[in-house]
Amino acid sequence: MNDNNQLYSEELSVDLETLTGDRPLRVKRTVQGHTVLVEACGEVDLVTALMLEEQLEYAEAIVVPPAPVVVDLSRVAFLGARGLGTLVHHHHRCRSLGSTLRIVAQQPEVLRPIHVTGLDTTLCVVPNVHDAQHQRTHNPPQNHISST
Repeated sequence: MNDNNQLYSEELSVDLETLTGDRPLRVKRTVQGHTVLVEACGEVDLVTALMLEEQLEYAEAIVVPPAPVVVDLSRVAFLGARGLGTLVHHHHRCRSLGSTLRIVAQQPEVLRPIHVTGLDTTLCVVPNVHDAQHQRTHNPPQNHISST
């Protein structure tokens, strides 16, 4: 264990540019204290959502409820329908395990699709990882989502 209480880290990175012409998605999973943090960077679409889904499944397998699974989408430039479906599925899965899926995002590219689909009333969206790790409620917070 090191100074920042990080117990385990695994990074999955696949360059999809050569396969699909799309931007790559990088996904990293770490354990910090009791929180399992999944960080994504790139675009979450029909092709890349599977990488995020796999890391969320691993996170759910190792989280010790009621600790949360935090998915940091603050470096995601696009969130498509398949990515939204992945978040909803894992929101319900975490709930069934006695945990919470907390989504970190502030940028319109992620917040807008969540808001337009009405998922801001279901999903727990917070502005930063610190808030996601330290929030004490299992209910969706007041989401920081603007309709603009």
